[in-house]
Amino acid sequence: MWKVKNFLDTLKFKRYVDLTGVSVSVCGIFKEACISGFHTGVLSSFRCQLTYSSKTLDAYSALLSDVVHTVPPELLGTLLYEELSEQRDRILFSEGATGGALAFVPLAQCVASESGTAKLWTVGRGMQTVREENHNLYFNAKSSWRWCEFSAHPRVMLYADRTGVELTDIRVKPALGHTLFRISNSSECRNGERLILSRYLGNAHSFHHLITTQYSAYIMDERFPSVPMLKCDHMMQSPPMFCHIIPGHDSEVGAMTTTKVLLGAHSSQEITLLQYSAEACFSQGPPQSLHRPRDSLKHLPVQLPRRQEIATNRLSSPAAGMRGRGDRMFVVLCLCLF
Repeated sequence: MWKVKNFLDTLKFKRYVDLTGVSVSVCGIFKEACISGFHTGVLSSFRCQLTYSSKTLDAYSALLSDVVHTVPPELLGTLLYEELSEQRDRILFSEGATGGALAFVPLAQCVASESGTAKLWTVGRGMQTVREENHNLYFNAKSSWRWCEFSAHPRVMLYADRTGVELTDIRVKPALGHTLFRISNSSECRNGERLILSRYLGNAHSFHHLITTQYSAYIMDERFPSVPMLKCDHMMQSPPMFCHIIPGHDSEVGAMTTTKVLLGAHSSQEITLLQYSAEACFSQGPPQSLHRPRDSLKHLPVQLPRRQEIATNRLSSPAAGMRGRGDRMFVVLCLCLF
């Protein structure tokens, strides 16, 4: 039976010219045969596909009938599978708008290229290669994005890609590396989750690092690698690409200081505020969604229609960066996206 079905499938779009010179579809002949009573035995279990087609599909079938049937079914199935897989990966995570930047300490800079090479430039010694990776750290994420910055020690560098983060000790040769964070198959990580941003929180705590994915934000302590000190779901629709850290200040004697972490998205302009205590490393309340730039106009003085339109269009553009500022008591928190 399956042989007959495969045979009919191969004839679905084929056409031929009969003796009268009229182009006739094989599927049409099968339909006429069924109408005339030629549907005995195995053929009685099949229905003509033409009955369930649309005018649009019929038009494409007639237009591409001399091309479609020449594609081998095996090749067509392989190409279709690859295309659907790519679309699924893009839905789960798209890195088209992600990027990076230099990190630096006085008299030294480190940078990672898309080729997987991390280099260190120092005054008097010039450029030197400290790490080379031909593949992703923990699994094939099909991404060339890399990130490199300094950690608590100026000779221990952080090296990251979409699969995780490693601390690289360049005081010895060859350099030694150990895992700080990785995307794994555990219940803590979701399907398709990828690392988006890694930032050293030296202004808030000497050993803390912020790591974000499409779904969650992690606070890692490099003294306790692979063990998140704090995890929370940021609940942002778009992956957070920008962050700014506002260290806590002692408002009262003996009071816990609060470190504020601002996360910003590129296309959706979302801004989320996370607050945690760097000393004890615990969250101080759930994530807070702040006003987007385009939503802030209604809270400002009314402008002339032309100026209002220009400001609305400008503030509706995708964000390119973020900066926060607060006073010692954190009464005022100003944001600027540009």
